[in-house]
Amino acid sequence: MRDLFKIALEFQNKGDLIKAKNVYNKILRTSDKNNYVLINLALIEKKLEKYSKAINLLQKSIQINPNVIEAHINLGNIFQLLNNHNKAIDYYKNALNINKNFEGIYFNLGNSYMSLEKFREAATNYKKSIEINPKFYRSFNNLGLLERINENYEFAVDNYKKSISINPNYIHAHYNLMEILEKMHEHDRLKLSINEAKSIFGDHPIVLMFQSLILINSKKFDEAISLLKSVKLQSYKGITYEQKARYYELLGKSYDQKNKAKMAFKYFNLANKIDFNHPENKKFDKDNTLKQIRINRKCFNKKNIKTWKKITQKSNQPKNYFLIGFPRSGTTLLDTILRTHSQIDLIEDKPIVPEIKILFNKKMKGQYEQINKNDLEKIQNLYYDRINFYKENKSSKKIIIDKMPNNSIEVGFLHRIFPRSKFIFSLRHPCDCVLSCFINRFKMNDAMLNFTTIQDSVNFYNQIMSLWKLYKSNLPIDYFEIKYENLVLDLKKNITPLLGFLELDWEDSLFDFNKTALSRKKINTPSYNQVTKPLYKQAINRWQRYDKFLKIEKKLLKWINEFEYN
Repeated sequence: MRDLFKIALEFQNKGDLIKAKNVYNKILRTSDKNNYVLINLALIEKKLEKYSKAINLLQKSIQINPNVIEAHINLGNIFQLLNNHNKAIDYYKNALNINKNFEGIYFNLGNSYMSLEKFREAATNYKKSIEINPKFYRSFNNLGLLERINENYEFAVDNYKKSISINPNYIHAHYNLMEILEKMHEHDRLKLSINEAKSIFGDHPIVLMFQSLILINSKKFDEAISLLKSVKLQSYKGITYEQKARYYELLGKSYDQKNKAKMAFKYFNLANKIDFNHPENKKFDKDNTLKQIRINRKCFNKKNIKTWKKITQKSNQPKNYFLIGFPRSGTTLLDTILRTHSQIDLIEDKPIVPEIKILFNKKMKGQYEQINKNDLEKIQNLYYDRINFYKENKSSKKIIIDKMPNNSIEVGFLHRIFPRSKFIFSLRHPCDCVLSCFINRFKMNDAMLNFTTIQDSVNFYNQIMSLWKLYKSNLPIDYFEIKYENLVLDLKKNITPLLGFLELDWEDSLFDFNKTALSRKKINTPSYNQVTKPLYKQAINRWQRYDKFLKIEKKLLKWINEFEYN
């Protein structure tokens, strides 16, 4: 048996999986209680993407001997691959019960917690892996990713550098370091990092990508295209989904700047396909958001609203201000302009409304007609607690604005919970809005998955705007619509009426909003690079270059007329 196991292992190491599998099965026909045969056979099935078979083999191994740590670790790895992170965590914890000093298990646990957006638990496990092995460079890299999520950018840079200092050949830490320096507009430090990476990896695709970014920022688009086209992406192993998508995105942006719309669309489409097929994004379902829109449309029809018990908001509670709109409609530009005002604090893209919606569904089962006063106050208090937690300026300002484009879907809910709410709705030409969502990459979730095809982007716009129109028609909401294009063409003329809506006066400091953006170093939205610069008109009517082959104007004509863009 030992000789057969050795033969099977040799086949497996050479990559001849079928022959290895046949030999392992031959061993099992004689003795089906060999843990390491079961585990190795499971690894083959995993590589062949036969995950159910692999899981069954590993579970059988555990039944034979629950103290074989490899079975638990590999089960965790498979469930992590299948995006069943809670199950993965269970098996990693089982493995730790066998050996608490295995740094790799803590690293894997950290990855699963990170995927579940349990960032504190993720950080704890990465740090534990480093306690066990101070040279565990992958954990330093992932701590950098967590610091970036928490907007602690210099701490992120430090962790990436630690990872590189331990293992200079770890390309992913170089990628993350160069990416964050580019987003931070630290061009001198970026060039140093590119040179360091180039000295180690030569003309690696990742190095060339960032060299092309320098060219794009210098408006040398032909040179950027030539450099990117020289990359033989398929010949390099270990290029991640994110890096491949970024490569095609850069080509798309370069061709877009050259007014070569068809070529640009080709590469934007490739980037979106990669994002859609990323294993991490399989946990999202674009239909979930569309389903919520349908539910809200039904809840807030006139017949239902007539049955509602009238509620009032306490006079000592501050008014609630929400900055909403379709993604890429100018909400980040408005955010940056408004936060420059001395009397405005702004909470940007925080999941406060989803948190209070969860509490509402728990307390009131989603029923709007009869709202219990005590439960209502609990929901309102939770909202104000979260606002106070997230606000950047802890001193008292006259107005706090909650900016989150996706809250457009929950206007009815917010009006019901906070009857004195005020809504700022950002508008942009429907075609430019939809195109911009398609050609820019977002942090993926159920809603953002709708932007991976142009058809889904158009449909999503139609659904959101139909709901917004219903809210305006059926509810006495207090709102102000403002057009992105008007802001770009004449800032003071168009911001002044909005400030009147907010009961504030104009301040000349608003002209310097881009300096506010630079000082914040906020890098987690696709709009950041634009709002750090003076207002520009290039993004207006970009859709016209694409519409010759996309034909989206006809599909959005209703809204073009509705918002008077014709």
